[in-house]
Amino acid sequence: LIINLFERLAERRGKELVRKALACITLCKDGVSEVELAHLLSLDDAALAEQYEWWVPPVRVVPCIVVTRLLADLRPYLATRGSGSAMGWYHRQFWEAAEAWLFHKGSQLRQRVHAELAEYFSGVHHAAEKRYTPTLCEVVRKHIRDEKAGDRLVPAQNYELSGDVFATGSAAVRLNERRLAEYVHHCMCAGLDEKTMHELTSVMYILCKFEAGMGTELQLELIEAMDVFPARTKELNMVKSFVGKRLDACTKPVCPGQIVVEAFNEPDASPMFQSAVDVCKKRGLGWETALKWIRKPQEFDPCQMSIPTGAEVLSVAYEPGSRRVAIGSGNSILIIDVTTGDVLHALEGHTGAVLSVAFDPDG
Repeated sequence: LIINLFERLAERRGKELVRKALACITLCKDGVSEVELAHLLSLDDAALAEQYEWWVPPVRVVPCIVVTRLLADLRPYLATRGSGSAMGWYHRQFWEAAEAWLFHKGSQLRQRVHAELAEYFSGVHHAAEKRYTPTLCEVVRKHIRDEKAGDRLVPAQNYELSGDVFATGSAAVRLNERRLAEYVHHCMCAGLDEKTMHELTSVMYILCKFEAGMGTELQLELIEAMDVFPARTKELNMVKSFVGKRLDACTKPVCPGQIVVEAFNEPDASPMFQSAVDVCKKRGLGWETALKWIRKPQEFDPCQMSIPTGAEVLSVAYEPGSRRVAIGSGNSILIIDVTTGDVLHALEGHTGAVLSVAFDPDG
């Protein structure tokens, strides 16, 4: 029944338009808003060619009424995600049906749409003319001669939507949380290792993720990237170690420049140090000379994560086959996720110091 619904929509609203719209709704990590969907459809030449068959508007975008009508048809089956306007399937059955209808075995559509979503959230098409495919070029030339490319009027995707994290502080800055949530996810799913590494080793990305309260998500992204791109594990471990050792500082409302200063303390071969130098040059901060060490240690610290416990650590036990660790700290036992540093459980009430901890082999 659900697939029949999709097929009726494709017949009524246009096959290419519906397929691209459903693919974006299905693949976006945290849903997609109506405005974002209009931009994404405007970047799809097959969808534009379909809509421009009888008339070409003054600007190279999908007409707003087309997107509004499509979403009106889909509205009963969508739910808003989070506090924003992003929408996703309200029931898993719709997600599964869309997967089955769109992404056939051997199809390259999934990877292609992920790559297109990554391009959109990177902002590469902002204020730039995107060349037409031969099909769209033929349709447009029926009405406008010699036009080979057009500005799709998509927005920039800077880390800050307004304000400056260094000049005004986090209270006056509005961050681009959509880019922070979606871009790396789509780069990994599309197999774009260079773009993924460029983002995950960026001091600005790390700073903005923590400013947006996405520190735990950042660490999970680093773990996932190691699985997707095993050849980049060494670099990713450097970043994971950098973030893990500064969890306490990064999660507190501190001066944003502290993370840049900490990156300057890393060995010169570290991707974090190189990123900090680039940030200072691009932002005109002029910190390079002031933060330069004369005899800076160039060895990498083996410590991967610093976990504040509030008391002396007297005992430690790892759970076999898991990413959890039990720590006897003072009169308490803390169960901690070693990937994110989050305290999952705090077992209080011991009358004396916890000198030994262990996990039950049976779970």
